[in-house]
Amino acid sequence: MISKEVIEQFKTNIRFKEICISQLSRYYEWDFDQINEFKDIINYEDMMFMKNDKVVWSLELIESLKDKMDWGSLWKTSGLELNLAFFKQYENYMDFTFIHHHKNIDWSNQLLDTYKDKWDWKGLSHKSIVTSPRNLDKYGHLLDWDRFSANNHLTLDEVIIDQYLIKWNWNKLSANKNLKLEQKGIKKYKDHLCFKGLSRNESMMPFILAYPNDYEWNWHYFVQNKAIVFGDKLIEFLTKKFISDHPAFKRQSQDWQVNTAKGRLVWAVISNFYFDREIWLSKSYCRNPPWQQLIQRKPEILTIQEIEDHINLEDFDKALPYRLVQKLSKEYIKNNTKNLLKFRWSIFRYGLIDKEFVEQNAIDKDWFQLAFNESFDWDIDFLRLNLDKFESNYGLSQNKRLFDLIFSEATKEDIYSLLRTY
Repeated sequence: MISKEVIEQFKTNIRFKEICISQLSRYYEWDFDQINEFKDIINYEDMMFMKNDKVVWSLELIESLKDKMDWGSLWKTSGLELNLAFFKQYENYMDFTFIHHHKNIDWSNQLLDTYKDKWDWKGLSHKSIVTSPRNLDKYGHLLDWDRFSANNHLTLDEVIIDQYLIKWNWNKLSANKNLKLEQKGIKKYKDHLCFKGLSRNESMMPFILAYPNDYEWNWHYFVQNKAIVFGDKLIEFLTKKFISDHPAFKRQSQDWQVNTAKGRLVWAVISNFYFDREIWLSKSYCRNPPWQQLIQRKPEILTIQEIEDHINLEDFDKALPYRLVQKLSKEYIKNNTKNLLKFRWSIFRYGLIDKEFVEQNAIDKDWFQLAFNESFDWDIDFLRLNLDKFESNYGLSQNKRLFDLIFSEATKEDIYSLLRTY
């Protein structure tokens, strides 16, 4: 059921009505018949209907909406396979700017060739279709070799490496997991290889562990390697490496060296996707974790209490990371309002704030950010009374919490009834 207040506002307040239409376009689970009936009022902008992952796309739906939909946002849709026949049928509608990002394109040499003058080749440089010898020979001059060097679909044998020796971005190629070298290969390409990248290369992990002292591995980058499995022996080895990498440590006590190296090791591991706090933040391993780095880069793994006990707002310049703001308690925000308002756009956009905070602290520009805030305790009355303060419908239309407030209890019949009053 939709509340009487919502229905009344929908009928009498044009702006409220447009927000509702945009929210339904963005989040509602439309069926084909509903789309067909209300296709003249649906909002087809890139962040609305075209981004709605509940829409079941089909050729029939495309045909029905071809003169209304935003073709520049077709790449955001899912479910429908885009093959050569599709491209030919709708080539006069197709926007090629971002279409290569579509997750379900049936790539073929014929498709690539047919629209060779339309593709964004920089964007295509990370796709599998361009890695074949045929297409690399034909279109290599159009590729972005910085991106192509990181293409994880490449087959990197000596033939292809040698053929394009001076084209590669060796920093990125060295980190490409499809580059797997033994001693002979490292010797051959030593003047080109980047050992920072090679230290991060997943496929090089066994080789690095087999020859830890034979090459100039970068251990700070090594701990970011996705293939690494941290165990006691490896952690002990890395601690020693971090000590030896800093000659100035030797002037300090052994205890100081070990503890400082552990702190720096934790700092380096923060960039690893698989950061395990049970290892790195255990008191048995690290006495003084690098809290500020953790707060800035991995706030999601910390408790609210850990963040609020150790955060130093002076360490931040213009903005607070949204993942950090979302962890701050309402009480912390209230007690530190003056300092936090230096980052007001972050607080109003992501913070756990209430109506009292808004009434006491909001200035005109804050309402645009508040429109996006899904931590705010929205209600219809607040929206109605303050609607004129929001400079546009853009944020309100994308606010999932607001959508849930208005429509979470609505049935399919309720939506039909509402939209028929448009």
